[in-house]
Amino acid sequence: MWKETILYPSTALITGKRGSGKSALGYWLLEYLSNEYNLVASVFGLPDEKKHLLPDSIIHLDDLDNLPEESVILFDEAHLKFYSRRFKDDSNEIMDQLITISRQKSQILIFAIHESRKLDKNVVSSVDAVILKEPGLFQREFERRELRNITDKALNAFEDYEKKDRKRYAYVYSSEFIGMLKNTVPSFWSEELSRAFAGIPLRKEKETKPTWRDMIGVVESPEPLTLDQIVVDRFEPKKTVIPLNNTQIEREIDAIRSAYGNKSDDFIVKMVCEVFNRSEDDILNMMNTEYT
Repeated sequence: MWKETILYPSTALITGKRGSGKSALGYWLLEYLSNEYNLVASVFGLPDEKKHLLPDSIIHLDDLDNLPEESVILFDEAHLKFYSRRFKDDSNEIMDQLITISRQKSQILIFAIHESRKLDKNVVSSVDAVILKEPGLFQREFERRELRNITDKALNAFEDYEKKDRKRYAYVYSSEFIGMLKNTVPSFWSEELSRAFAGIPLRKEKETKPTWRDMIGVVESPEPLTLDQIVVDRFEPKKTVIPLNNTQIEREIDAIRSAYGNKSDDFIVKMVCEVFNRSEDDILNMMNTEYT
């Protein structure tokens, strides 16, 4: 019945409380649908440290620009990449475009997440099937308004099953089928895969932005300098030692021209003055030639 419920191509959304079996269902559907439709199986966003948990037949993806055609693609913990509050994020805009053309690319996209409100609304509004594992206690109250009625029906449906059996079922709402369906786990399932993000930092360390001195190649002098050669760096909190000589100044002028293109002489002189924290007269006098 699952094949008749999630058509090819289409987009499906899996929600449910923590520990309800969303990931297991997502990976099972990935394996099942790729076999049934003879499609490439792919997973997007799984940490690199855990990709060894996947069989060789499943492609590990980390680039939205290279999603394979004729494929089933699982986005587990989808809110980590397509969070609703980052609505201006490039990844959300790209995914909106990819969903729009997913039919033309013959793709089945599966998003697994705790609550749909955490997912970008453009993703949610484009789904063809909503699949609910057992909802959380307050999921209905915090769910998107459009899905509250479906969540109510799912809550009522799960009441007919013993708690110990609920992980084996899902409530499905689509144009092809509405009701409970049974699912199992994929052949490669493991406890480690069920906790794929354990021990993985959610935020990468921010890259240190280069200072102006890094951009134009100012370097610290390896030789001791006199007091008048030590200047306060306006762009960094610490003091930076900069050699003041004609060769160094001329090199900075060339670097500024290269970085900023066709700027006026006044602009370039002011930039050099800022770099060395000196007046225009000081800089021009040290060059021994008229600046052109």
